Amino acid sequence: MTAFLGREELDKNYETIKISIAYNPVEEIFEVLNAAIQINPLWIPNVENVFSPTFNSYNFVNDYCTKNTGTSPELIAKSIQKLMMIS
Repeated sequence: MTAFLGREELDKNYETIKISIAYNPVEEIFEVLNAAIQINPLWIPNVENVFSPTFNSYNFVNDYCTKNTGTSPELIAKSIQKLMMIS
């Protein structure tokens, strides 16, 4: 859960690292953030933003659908609601 919330973790050498988790709301899948996902507009590059108290799902869905022509606002809204229920 710490990776979802953007908190740092310790690796096997007890060094602090930050793992960013990406989410594809169309396919409802998670991946560790990488360069390919970072530039792909279908992905939310870091889910910690969704768990922020200032996150506005209405604005997010509108922005997401504008960037990804042909995506269903209803589908994206439902996917984001599911994601938000994880916390």
